[in-house]
Amino acid sequence: MSQHQDLDGRYVVASALRDPEFLAEVAENLTPGHFPTAPLQALWVVILTLAGRGSGVTTQSLVSYLDSLNQDEAVKRTNVNFVLELTMSVPPLDRAMMHQSVENLRTALRTTMMTATVHEAAAALARGDSARAERIVTEIGERLPGPEGAHRTVVQASEEAAAAEAEYLRLQDQGPPPSTPFGFLSLDEVTDGIAPGRLIILAAATGECKSTLAYHLTETAVTHRRRPLYFSLEVSAPEVLCSVRAVHGARRNMRFSPRDVVRGCLSAEQWSNYQRVLHEFDRDGYLTVASGEFSIVDLERRLCYAAAAGRPYDVVFVDYNQLLKPRPQTDRRYRDSREELGSVLRELKQISMRRNVGMVGLHQINRDGRNQAEVTGRYGMSDLAESSEVERNADIVVWSLRREAERQRGELLIGVMKNRRGPLMEPKVFMADLAHCHIAEVRAGLSASFERYIA
Repeated sequence: MSQHQDLDGRYVVASALRDPEFLAEVAENLTPGHFPTAPLQALWVVILTLAGRGSGVTTQSLVSYLDSLNQDEAVKRTNVNFVLELTMSVPPLDRAMMHQSVENLRTALRTTMMTATVHEAAAALARGDSARAERIVTEIGERLPGPEGAHRTVVQASEEAAAAEAEYLRLQDQGPPPSTPFGFLSLDEVTDGIAPGRLIILAAATGECKSTLAYHLTETAVTHRRRPLYFSLEVSAPEVLCSVRAVHGARRNMRFSPRDVVRGCLSAEQWSNYQRVLHEFDRDGYLTVASGEFSIVDLERRLCYAAAAGRPYDVVFVDYNQLLKPRPQTDRRYRDSREELGSVLRELKQISMRRNVGMVGLHQINRDGRNQAEVTGRYGMSDLAESSEVERNADIVVWSLRREAERQRGELLIGVMKNRRGPLMEPKVFMADLAHCHIAEVRAGLSASFERYIA
């Protein structure tokens, strides 16, 4: 069973509970054997039983039926929780996606039966029983002229299966999709970039360039022809898009101020730069920005829809973790905000692996850690909100710090406090021109003038 089969099975069951018309369409065509796992098969038996009685099948009626069964309480609770988790975790699908999932289940079952039939026929040939091999192949609709034809068909099917397996292994050997670089030489030297299945945390206190750093990573992703999805939970989508464009302009010496764009008071030079950036940046529509209140469920739903449409995302940015709503619990409420944040971090890591995307979450530094950094000039893992969950789930933790001294010099300190697959990075000085949404590395050995910075 593949992960896709399990996902299709969950899609079909959840959609059947939501849409009575869809259930009526597929009830006669799908048997429990079409579903890849025992829990889904058992659940489909119950759904067909309730549908056969002529009563409406909904999540509530299904839960009530499971509660009425003469079973151990622990078993009942497990079954009910499975139903509730299934209906809440699967996003609503349109009718085309519902029927595509049904067709996927049918195809998977046909493929499984064909494979088993080919193996059985091959075993019959190995025993010298070519008549039995012909009979087996004929039973699945292959009308053959005789034993030699049966032998030829089985061998051909076996060769095709071997070729398909070889192609699968070749693709596996190629490894996961390429990672997205950070776009800063010092960070790319110590890390492997924003790789699929990884959770990267950008940590800083309020006003210390978390979002600006994320805008740079987003611009880098688009420049490298990756498809980023930017979830902004406190800044509007047009503002985020304008800031990412400003990063692109600043890196190519076409500077303009995002704030002036919003206020409509650009100088003639800035207006010219802005028009040039509009013309050349992201002309193929790689970047998607979503703003508002979102939950973990909304995030994964977006990823599902994009993958179903054939345009999966490569990198996801969450701005920021503390504002993202966790997945609702079925048996109890979260005790406090710390437990909610811990759940969000675990879910972000799991989604990054499940959907094969690079996940970048912006994270707040607690007040005590910020006060201590005024003296030490760096952050530690204990300075993060819900640091134990960050340490457990994050693959890379990048921090940025901007004390008063750095503010006056237009600088920013950036370091890496955790790197699961490489060395850490000691604090390095970056230029921070926030008016033009620009962060750049400092070229060592030059004067303190503005020319010491490189984009």
